[in-house]
Amino acid sequence: MMNSSRFRTRLVLGALVVSACGGRSDVADEVPPGDQPAADTGAAVAQERAEPGAGPADTVKLEQLSGQVMVTGTAQMEFVTLQIDGGGSVNLSGALLPELRRLSGANVTVRGTWKPATPLEGFEPASYEVTSIDGQRPSVGILEERDGEFTLAGAETVRLTGVPDALRRQVGAKVWVTGRQTDSGLQVQSYGVIREP
Repeated sequence: MMNSSRFRTRLVLGALVVSACGGRSDVADEVPPGDQPAADTGAAVAQERAEPGAGPADTVKLEQLSGQVMVTGTAQMEFVTLQIDGGGSVNLSGALLPELRRLSGANVTVRGTWKPATPLEGFEPASYEVTSIDGQRPSVGILEERDGEFTLAGAETVRLTGVPDALRRQVGAKVWVTGRQTDSGLQVQSYGVIREP
């Protein structure tokens, strides 16, 4: 049977250990900074626009890659890859993967970080820019409608004309649009949905 003096000694030692660990015994629950979930597109864009010294944007160095998005593999094991300009390819991963999958065949510039082999080495974009679709530079943004007029709200607001019925039903979606610029706005010739409303 433990006497009260030895019990008090163990109690004090236990308190010192807990205090030295910052009062936590669940350190395994901490997530290393590199394993944090990817920010959504809006947050990533806002972070990239931050002034030098303004915060998190300065703590992580984002790398930039340009190339063509390709979807390969089978339904059971599908890969979204970037065929890098100048040769080579890399697997893409992260929160923006569903949007990039819908951009198969498009040329993009992605900004993000390299991820270790898990099981394959890859690149996790924090943001992307669509630079070319079928040889044309598209306008990309959220489709909005006001008083029967349609606009694309992105890096800049673009007024759309000749909007087909199928596209009119996609208000609130993130879309790309290519077409002919007129005095009334961008006349829609082709489009695609990147993210559902």
